[in-house]
Amino acid sequence: MAHFINKQNQYVITTSYKVGYSTLRANSHLTKISDKILKKVPNSFSHYMILREPFKRTESLYKDRFLRLLKEDNLETKLHQKIMRYFDMDRDVFKAFLEQLDFETFVMKVLPKIMHLDPHTKPQNESRKRFVHKKIKFIYSYYNLEYFKIENKFQMDRLGELTNVDFSVKVNSSNNNIQLKWTEDMRKIIKKFYRKDFQLYNKVK
Repeated sequence: MAHFINKQNQYVITTSYKVGYSTLRANSHLTKISDKILKKVPNSFSHYMILREPFKRTESLYKDRFLRLLKEDNLETKLHQKIMRYFDMDRDVFKAFLEQLDFETFVMKVLPKIMHLDPHTKPQNESRKRFVHKKIKFIYSYYNLEYFKIENKFQMDRLGELTNVDFSVKVNSSNNNIQLKWTEDMRKIIKKFYRKDFQLYNKVK
């Protein structure tokens, strides 16, 4: 989970990794803040949260962290380090492992084991739960939080107008030319582990 604040225009945007994070990070008028600082944000600030459909988020994660960065031989990210420690692999073994890792194996065998290791794989609903918990426990009202689906152009255009962020500019975008195939068993896995993410996503109209 990540929070970005614009003090001048009095708003905070909350998102998850692989849900527009790089676009927000690239905006100079936004400042990333910690949970600790979030507690001190005045209740008068507007609050927005960006959501992504879990199937698409999973595809983006695989394309970016497990295809693109492998091709660039960049296996030094925090996520990669955590996975190496979890499976007790050194870098060379891990690289060989990734070179053989197809999308189906990733979804069926790897993701269920690593989903709670890192913000890239954790459910978006965990971000919301922690966020709403803080709002209730500290100074925020739950009803301050407005949701936007990143796949919905109308909603993202509106969020862009509210925040002066151009979401049409993609930063660190995954390769959309790669077509990944889903089996019914793969979809069942994602629906099971991201069940509450689907529920939250489907509530937003």
